[in-house]
Amino acid sequence: MMNNRGPRFKRSKLERQINKDVIWCVIILFVLCLFGAIGSGIWLHGFVKPESVIFLSLGNDTRSTPVVQAFINFWTYIIILQAMIPLALYVTVEFVKLGQTVYINSDLDMYDPERDMPAECRALNITEDLGQIEYVFTDKTGTLTENKMEFKRCSVLGHDYEYCQTPPRPTADSQASIECRQPILDGGNQKRDCDFDPEPQCADETCQSPPPPPPTTLTRSPTSELADALAAPDGPSLRRVTSLRQRRLLDFFLVMAVCNSVVVSIDQPASESAADSTATSATSVDSAVKRWKRQVWRRKAPPAASSELSASAAVAASAAPTPSLTPSPTPPTPLVLETDQLSAGTPEPCRYTDAELTKAYVAESPDEAALVRAACRSGCKLVQRDADSCLVWLPADGHVRLPLLCVMPFDADRKRMSVLVRDPATNRPMLLTKGADCAVLDRLRPSDPADTDSDADRVLLLTRLHMEQYSVAGLRTLCLAVRYLDEAEYADWLAEYTLAQRRIQGREAAMARAFDRLEAGLELLGATGVEDRLQEGAADTVAALREAGISVWVLTGDKQETAVQVGHACRLLTEGQQLLTLVADSPAEAGDRVRRWLRELDVAYRPAYQIRQRRARPAVRDGVALVLDGRALRHCLDELVSCDFLLLAEQCSSVLCCRTTPSQKAAVVGLVKESLGMQTLAIGDGANDVSMIQTADIGVGISGQEGMQAVMAADFSLARFRFLKKLLLVHGHWCYDRLARMSLYLFYKNCVYIMMLFWYQLFNGFSGQVNIGQVYQICFNLTMTSLGPLVIGILDRHLSAEILMANPVLYTDAQNCRSYLPWHFWLNILDAVWQSLVVFFVAYLGAMDTDCGIWSFGDTVVSAGVITAVAHNALEVRGWTGLHWFALLGELGFAWRS
Repeated sequence: MMNNRGPRFKRSKLERQINKDVIWCVIILFVLCLFGAIGSGIWLHGFVKPESVIFLSLGNDTRSTPVVQAFINFWTYIIILQAMIPLALYVTVEFVKLGQTVYINSDLDMYDPERDMPAECRALNITEDLGQIEYVFTDKTGTLTENKMEFKRCSVLGHDYEYCQTPPRPTADSQASIECRQPILDGGNQKRDCDFDPEPQCADETCQSPPPPPPTTLTRSPTSELADALAAPDGPSLRRVTSLRQRRLLDFFLVMAVCNSVVVSIDQPASESAADSTATSATSVDSAVKRWKRQVWRRKAPPAASSELSASAAVAASAAPTPSLTPSPTPPTPLVLETDQLSAGTPEPCRYTDAELTKAYVAESPDEAALVRAACRSGCKLVQRDADSCLVWLPADGHVRLPLLCVMPFDADRKRMSVLVRDPATNRPMLLTKGADCAVLDRLRPSDPADTDSDADRVLLLTRLHMEQYSVAGLRTLCLAVRYLDEAEYADWLAEYTLAQRRIQGREAAMARAFDRLEAGLELLGATGVEDRLQEGAADTVAALREAGISVWVLTGDKQETAVQVGHACRLLTEGQQLLTLVADSPAEAGDRVRRWLRELDVAYRPAYQIRQRRARPAVRDGVALVLDGRALRHCLDELVSCDFLLLAEQCSSVLCCRTTPSQKAAVVGLVKESLGMQTLAIGDGANDVSMIQTADIGVGISGQEGMQAVMAADFSLARFRFLKKLLLVHGHWCYDRLARMSLYLFYKNCVYIMMLFWYQLFNGFSGQVNIGQVYQICFNLTMTSLGPLVIGILDRHLSAEILMANPVLYTDAQNCRSYLPWHFWLNILDAVWQSLVVFFVAYLGAMDTDCGIWSFGDTVVSAGVITAVAHNALEVRGWTGLHWFALLGELGFAWRS
């Protein structure tokens, strides 16, 4: 909720234009009243004796001069002609918007049966803005993609492994050594220690291990080899001395299993739950994870060191129940284990199967859940987590309890998460870290040239190559690292961290410095690649938005290669596009590159004030796309570069921003919105998208895997990204067109009515006398001409949904405000003046030289006015339905009965 800046009142672009025209209506009313007052004064001034004034008994009142009477008549005209100010317009607009939201909410094409969630309009006053969007800013993970992470690849100590759903299980005789199958670069490191697995036993002396791959070749092995390495009799263990490489393999899986905020929730059997009288109902997933975090952060000091390893089961959990992922007729209860010393011999098997544990993992982030499940399938199983420790099961050791010393959660600035635990075997503090490559690789411990046995450089080089492969394949990558601390280092850091916790001012900054100090000198273990599949219909939606003339910007925290690959998959980027990749380390460098591209594209320089004052949006170049990372984006947001950056970005049909933080997302949206004056829409699914959603003119929240924060802060909520296509191209087009034409009609209708009253003043000495009865004055706007505009505003459609979906280019009509331009208002006013002239004077000529009274003449005028207004309304209807006929004929029938 720190990204939530509170509610903000939004006013649509069409509503702002209507307000300007209402001001013109006030001016017109003032001019008419002033003209009537002046005419009244001139007419009264023509009488020599006041008592001879017709219809006005002045008597001997010397204060009632023509000037005084003109002033009084001015306010009389204000009362008579006040209908020129369309108060009914605002009431009608609110009813129409309410009907439009009901229409959007009930659209079955935007209903997701899998989640049982329809589209929801949470803001009632900006539906017409959906038809005028010029820029769409979208998150990637969970918005364009499913946010259902699936572990696919991993790089462990320089070797690439691929996860298979049904991997072939090798026999014991054919089990190959992991280390022997590692690739070698340039033949510089020829080590063959075969640390992980024993050498294969063969009866035939000619039996040889498979030949190593050629130099500079990246091989790939199934992840089942990792599981076999962990389960080998002499595999990695915490209770006996193993080789360094074996221990690093174990550390890799410990990072995957422990460095997270995953909570384990196991359903209790029905027989046990019947005897448990203290069992309570399950809480939500978010509550369980947040409760665990609060318990961690409330600890003032880390727990005492413990060197015990649990072989059978360990520790009673907290009294609060933890939630279950699967429904059950009995409430779930926390896992209960018993503590014991690690004993020699065969370790006790895990009491829960892999299927039970993978279903019991409750995670805030799908990335964490995917890594924990992958570690569980490989043999390193997270069994229990509480505020002070984590319980894992290892094939060689059984249940092992890792005391938690400190948890450093992930944040957008650090882009990494670390967990400080105590190694049960050596009792040394051990830091487990995972994060983005840009946040981990720069913090690795420098290699020692004197250490000839170290292969850190080889592991780093191969890991970089593997991560590049993963990114090109569209996988989300994370680096895993470890650091072992001495007791003196830990004590020194603990003092600094405790002091930072106690600070009142600058506490967050002090804790960040403490984290930064600890997360240095890391040793790289490897990397992981997780697949996040593209949502169904996301590519078609992006392509349709671009065809509709909307510039699509993707703001993601992923690395550049992954984002570019996903950009091609979702048709944000095309093969024929010129890809402008901006990488800069300073504002000066960013400005130079941007200006060089502007010269190549032959774009004239414009100062910032000229950009804001221009009326037309420049043509977008479909063959140009811009890609930049978070560092370059930070420099482009600088005041010295932002103007040039906007000139370049608006020439591109699509922009891809990588490694962006939530604050940068909001800053980009605000820059385009304020500097270019464009209508913007932001769509996202997580809490890190809240600031971006609230900054844009329209915010759309996706109800995905990361909670409801984005939905609660948004103006519209959707279950799938593909529904955005119909929301904009169909409902947006309809809402704008209906409301624009209805508003212009209401201006016309009110002007016709007041002009029929005004023309009569030419024949009564500008006395303020009206020829229309009070009942007709009330009913003209209330009942005689009110149903037609409502039906137009809610149900009228000039094009079907199928045509609008198949031809996105039609969206440009609403985008360019072609249904309501400033001159349309004056055209309708002139049309109303002309029609009122015809209505009044045709009735006047018909009643001339007859004994028709004033009220009979007024009935004739108002009847003709109603027929004219209804006929004009009928001309505005684009798609006739039964409700249109009912409304228009009902208006005529009511006028007849009146």
